[in-house]
Amino acid sequence: MFIRTKKWKKLTSIQIVENTRILKQTKQRVLKYIGARENSDALWIKDLMKAAEYIKYELETQVQTWLIPFEEAEIELLEEMKEEHQELKVSKEELWKVKVNIFDLEEEQRVIKWINDVYGEMYKQMWFESIFWKKQKTQNYAQVLFEITMARIASPKSKRWTVEMLDRDYGIKIKLDDVYNMMWDLDDEKIQEIQDTTFYYTKTILNEKINVLFMDGTTLYFESQKEDWFREKWYSKDGKFSETQVALTLLVTESWLPIWYKLYHGSHYEWNSLKDTIEEVEKKYEINKVILVADSWFLNSENTTYLNTKGNKYILWARIKNLPNKLKEEILDKTGYTISKQDENGNMLEWYKEAEYQWRRLIVHYNKERAKKDAHEREKNIEKLKLKEWKDVQELISHFGYKKFLKQVWEATVEVDKEKVSKAALWDWLHGVLTNDWDMSCNEIGKYYKWLWQVEESFRINKHDLLIRPIFHWTQEKIKAHIAIAFMAFSLVRHLEYRLELQWYNYSPEVVRRELLRVQGSVIVDKTDRKERYFLPSQISDIWKIIYKCIGKKWNRNVQKVI
Repeated sequence: MFIRTKKWKKLTSIQIVENTRILKQTKQRVLKYIGARENSDALWIKDLMKAAEYIKYELETQVQTWLIPFEEAEIELLEEMKEEHQELKVSKEELWKVKVNIFDLEEEQRVIKWINDVYGEMYKQMWFESIFWKKQKTQNYAQVLFEITMARIASPKSKRWTVEMLDRDYGIKIKLDDVYNMMWDLDDEKIQEIQDTTFYYTKTILNEKINVLFMDGTTLYFESQKEDWFREKWYSKDGKFSETQVALTLLVTESWLPIWYKLYHGSHYEWNSLKDTIEEVEKKYEINKVILVADSWFLNSENTTYLNTKGNKYILWARIKNLPNKLKEEILDKTGYTISKQDENGNMLEWYKEAEYQWRRLIVHYNKERAKKDAHEREKNIEKLKLKEWKDVQELISHFGYKKFLKQVWEATVEVDKEKVSKAALWDWLHGVLTNDWDMSCNEIGKYYKWLWQVEESFRINKHDLLIRPIFHWTQEKIKAHIAIAFMAFSLVRHLEYRLELQWYNYSPEVVRRELLRVQGSVIVDKTDRKERYFLPSQISDIWKIIYKCIGKKWNRNVQKVI
């Protein structure tokens, strides 16, 4: 910025001008026009020059500022002087150099850094940084594993898309080959370290107390029909019967925190994994006798005999529709039930009934609101099936899902089988559990079983929020590495949700993710030399502040210098 005198004919004009660089050309821009006088009015021109000096000073004061705090600027200069063995005194002129002209600044990139900031802090606290020790060979792998895990939480996609997204939205550059090499190096030993780290951190958070374990299994399909000894076609919980799959078993605590998982080949019978799971977990982690809560997939005589022999308490979902007819009649009989919840008018909302079946307690619970929901869902899905166009009517007739309520009337006509619907309505949200615990109250047993939905929700988070499937890898090593990365991401998500819950904030993982993605920041560059870069954070919401408070981290509201 400088003062320019410009003569034209008999006039002399005074201007304040700034040099600007457009592409590779330097041009001058008039910031302020002070005035003009005839060449003979020397005194007036001198007064205009004084006014121009004053206005130039005011303009420089307005457009030049410290982007980083004054204290940081002073420290930065002192460090530079210390390295150059200069006298450790900072003058006004030297501090002026740290200031920047706001007209010389431009936004270079808009980035999202808060997923890495928040979940990155959780990543450190859960000791996941120790998976790859920072040696010369694995130092890059440690960073790649961290970035891929954060991306799995932020926007889960294929590894190729993730690399592009990290560069575009986060300003993080990693090579796709490094990702694949890291996955090859994430072997069984390191995967076991991930599980051990997760378990011991969870145990520490819960003050060494793990009293209840919730166990469930699911299947994960591939976008491939090619089978091998690991990827096999079998019964699919996702309804992908034509695709290959693997089986996954997951263990979580009563606080929803994951502690263990195991991957099996696609045709593995789910009920066979119970004994294997209990023995492996007890051997590795020295867990005392706990109450095991699981669904009906694990209910068979071999498993219950095994648990009784070990002295473990269990609560398993009972298939009450498959019980003997006499016992089913007793369940459907409305007499003999104990009311556990009713409204202000005395109407029954929840009740339970207890019976004995094969030397175990059978407890049947009923919930009126859930029964209404089941009836509504059934009617809605039947109507969808009736309106759907089918090439072959035979495709509508099935024993699977809601198709079982339809029947064929004519060659190309179907209608609702009202008799089947009315029989199904009798069982709307009647659910039963079998347990070998004769001391626990029915309400407490029902409470534990209701919590089993947390394992199901865990699979929903993994499948939908973290997109753990479909799996696009085809080698066993990369499949295991993919599941391990998803387990790390899931553990981080659950532990942050648990911390928020302890502070009485009920925010789902999806709400937290959306909030962290909404807040962005700008990378600002000084276009005069393009050497200095600064990060300018955007405004934040109250939820965002709560999240930072829960992880025990302070938010830096100042402009930060990009190193």
